[in-house]
Amino acid sequence: MNIVFAGTPEFAKNILSGLIAHPQITILGVFTQPDRHKGRGQHVLASPTKTVALAHGLPVYQYTSLKTPENQAAVLALPWDKIDLLITAAYGLILPPYLLRLPKYGCWNVHASLLPRWRGASPIQQAILAGDAQTGITLMQMDEGLDDGDILWQEACAITPQDTYVSLEHKLAHIGSALLFRSLNAFIDNPGCLKPIQQETSLVTHAPKIAKEEAHLDWTLPAEILERKIRAFDPAPGCFVMYNEHRIKIWGAEVLTQKDKHPPGHIINISPEGLTVQAGDHSLLRLTHCQLPGKSKVPFSQILNGHTDFFTVNTGLN
Repeated sequence: MNIVFAGTPEFAKNILSGLIAHPQITILGVFTQPDRHKGRGQHVLASPTKTVALAHGLPVYQYTSLKTPENQAAVLALPWDKIDLLITAAYGLILPPYLLRLPKYGCWNVHASLLPRWRGASPIQQAILAGDAQTGITLMQMDEGLDDGDILWQEACAITPQDTYVSLEHKLAHIGSALLFRSLNAFIDNPGCLKPIQQETSLVTHAPKIAKEEAHLDWTLPAEILERKIRAFDPAPGCFVMYNEHRIKIWGAEVLTQKDKHPPGHIINISPEGLTVQAGDHSLLRLTHCQLPGKSKVPFSQILNGHTDFFTVNTGLN
């Protein structure tokens, strides 16, 4: 079977790697987002998907839009009469209607949630933020809407209290790759095996793109919500607080069982275990892993060793 793949981040890279290993799949091209400037040095970095594609000698196509006349002409120039299926995973661009109709069997999307829950760009983060006990992978037949096509296959995955975006993405990528591998085997043997299921619209929830300003911790929120946010935004955009005009990144925290009634953001205790801060609803959050400006991410005990007077009790974070 001949396919074209479209994807960009680490999650998509792992899906592509599984497709490359499939003995009955030939990949005729890979669509991915353009290279980006990243980091302090603003170095140009290729997407993880592009890196894998080039390592295996696959043709790579990078567009900021698939709708301009010039880019549409380039896409249409591909040998679509030989392409059976287009498979996407976290591509980052909505496929226009003309493209959905080009492959023989249409387009499949590997989505990192149990649709119809968490349609959109940030399903992994939203599942953690909401405190969901489970999420999963949905393999769906794409149509013109946003993640609203018929469900082909699904597989669930538990979310542990320790899961960050990175750990959950890794688990879901592994599940997604294996599910896609099995589904393609069944489909190649019998294209009539598909039994599409319409999504239940009453159960739809949305997962919009995460804005950087959402990573600023709001101490009026309960500690449980703040702790989830820290895990959901690890590594990007990375939660932070402001302290004496310094931007402090927060990489780990734990909710304490005791309660207190200080103003939100008030620093209550400093110890090798962490920085205890008053959160909303009288709850307390202990910050266990932080990153001072210009420094590396470390446990709070190491910050105390080198910066004993940086934080002080009875001051506040904001």
